[in-house]
Amino acid sequence: MVIRIVLTLVFGVFLAGCQSTYNAPPVSAEQAALIAMPTANIMAEVNAELPAFLEEDVVLEQVAFKIGRPLSADETELARRLGVQSPGKVRIAVVPRIPGKATRQDYLSRYANLRTTRALAAGYGIIVAKGLGEARWVLAHELVHVRQFERLGREGLARQVLIERAVLAGKTVIPIEQEAIFDSAEALGIAPPYYPY
Repeated sequence: MVIRIVLTLVFGVFLAGCQSTYNAPPVSAEQAALIAMPTANIMAEVNAELPAFLEEDVVLEQVAFKIGRPLSADETELARRLGVQSPGKVRIAVVPRIPGKATRQDYLSRYANLRTTRALAAGYGIIVAKGLGEARWVLAHELVHVRQFERLGREGLARQVLIERAVLAGKTVIPIEQEAIFDSAEALGIAPPYYPY
């Protein structure tokens, strides 16, 4: 638990130095500590949302596996560069409109300036809205989410997203998204966007 707190605080401080790129407020030390050690109320909220979030995640991954394609050789190389351990398991589906319930929409902060999601990762599945299917920066961003899934597991990643959302919703971009923004930009040698979608 102590390691988790230290990593969260260090990560929060690191991200604070990168914030100006997209004008989102930094994660404060107090917020980072609350993410690392959520209150009982936050955990009750997370535990209430978790089953639906996990169910949706599994369904979305199944959609990607049913209609998606494997990574190309170039995309596999990008996945490896981003730290994905099993790029051969990844499937990409391009769809007219992203499926999903309100839970996915809710955790996108007001800094996303969005009405609808245009790409998402669920396990090893990546679903991208038509028109963005060939955008390399979108794929890189979603591959970071695949790496997070490999590192934390489905439930661990879902729990982390829900905790970060509970602490930071409407205040700034959650650290899981910030990691994807900055790591994908670094891998592609581009400036991190305000928010990638």
